[in-house]
Amino acid sequence: PSTQALKRRRLEEAGALIPENLHFVAADLGAEALDTVLGRSAFRADELTFVSWLGVTAYLTREANLATLRAIACCTPPGSELVFTYLDAREFDPDRRTVALDRERARVAAIGEPMVSGFDPERLPAELREIGLELVEDLGL
Repeated sequence: PSTQALKRRRLEEAGALIPENLHFVAADLGAEALDTVLGRSAFRADELTFVSWLGVTAYLTREANLATLRAIACCTPPGSELVFTYLDAREFDPDRRTVALDRERARVAAIGEPMVSGFDPERLPAELREIGLELVEDLGL
């Protein structure tokens, strides 16, 4: 929620026009289920939805990420879309980590936002299918 508040302030400062059909939903998805969060918003499960989930997955456990993806699959109608970013899970392997990512991980951990998980790009399509989602494109591959 605090990160979203900062992003919204920056949008306002930049003079960005926010369309009426855009809804910001602040939540700590590590502590609260997405369907609960959406229940207190203007979200309508009977309307096509575009979910923008950028810069979040690295800060949630694998379990919280999968639970959120399942909720998105369950509460949005067919034809809805999701865009999300993720770190390659191999970046968490001590033998494969990069200096640049180690610096970034230390920086965000110092402000209370440690990076804790990623996805394996090779397994991601099958994992999403199991949840009920279809991977259309992975720009990291």
